[in-house]
Amino acid sequence: MKIKPITKKERGDGGWQFYAMCNADGTCPLLEWLSGLNKKYSGSIKRIKTILDICTENPEGPRLLPVEISHDFDADNSLFEFVAGDLRVVWFYSKKMKAAVICILGFIKKGRKADRTTRQLAIKLKKDFASAESSTGIEVIE
Repeated sequence: MKIKPITKKERGDGGWQFYAMCNADGTCPLLEWLSGLNKKYSGSIKRIKTILDICTENPEGPRLLPVEISHDFDADNSLFEFVAGDLRVVWFYSKKMKAAVICILGFIKKGRKADRTTRQLAIKLKKDFASAESSTGIEVIE
């Protein structure tokens, strides 16, 4: 399993690090999705980046954010989401990497709840990560 740093925080600085989950070939679907969004979402994309930067600098990390910005996506599976306008980024805490958040997918919210397919994909991606973290390991790529 490969992950790519989203934020540029040096480990050991006491802050949090945010990673995007990547495919075996090193491509990161979340980052590609964000970069391919329509220009009307540029403000929301900047807000997501600002949220990550704020969390990176604070020892509390995502816990410092109000519920309007970060909250449960699927409480039963310990999945959360960052909110910026209609954009959502689903994430979870790494169990083995200290002060690390793994961002796994993004979507545009169109209704009151995320669709079932998005929820099932997020759960699968988290399970895949947990399995790799326990067995084959996680490779951080640049």
